[in-house]
Amino acid sequence: MRYRFKDPEKKIIRVAIAQRRSIWQDDKYKKILIELDNIEDELLHEVSELSRMNKSLIIGCLRDTYHKPNKEIRGLKDYQLFFKEDDIQSKLLFLDDALNLLNKLTKVPKDKCRLRASSISIIRAMMKSNKILYSKSINEKIYKAAILTDNQKGIQFDLDQNHEFGNFTLLELNEQTFTHSATASIVKQQLIEFSRNNELTIAQSSFVKMLQKICSK
Repeated sequence: MRYRFKDPEKKIIRVAIAQRRSIWQDDKYKKILIELDNIEDELLHEVSELSRMNKSLIIGCLRDTYHKPNKEIRGLKDYQLFFKEDDIQSKLLFLDDALNLLNKLTKVPKDKCRLRASSISIIRAMMKSNKILYSKSINEKIYKAAILTDNQKGIQFDLDQNHEFGNFTLLELNEQTFTHSATASIVKQQLIEFSRNNELTIAQSSFVKMLQKICSK
């Protein structure tokens, strides 16, 4: 099997191989260590010739170095990731490079890893938003809202739900389907005012937290 790896991909593989070497020092791994040497020799060429065993070894090294140890942060829902610091988001973008390489080497669709670059791009656009669309009922309850990421697109939220949000979906939004629009600060204050005489749904409370984060940027 022939693969043309880019230099950053070669670096990712070398780091994973070094990690494997650090824990496989016994003589019983001698044959495997020789194969790792062969892989590193192939990475010196523009096109790498890999046996099935070599390819399986690379996949195993990538999984052990980048996939398994980072399962917890990779498993964060978009709503949870929204509140994480930039260093966590940047780490996920780095992991995307490694996991994208792993996906290229993995044929079975169910074994492919979910990448997070699109989630982080949406979250960063949300943080820059200065316009919230929303609709109220007669009693001043805000029951749906959307955070605009540009003039036509955004993420819509059903605020009548009694659970936290999960992953975000970027949608084409029609402003006419909402009754009001305002800044994040104003909408946050309206929800806080409403909460003084009414119990907020979990979704409304979650939305307030998101607006607070946007306002603190």
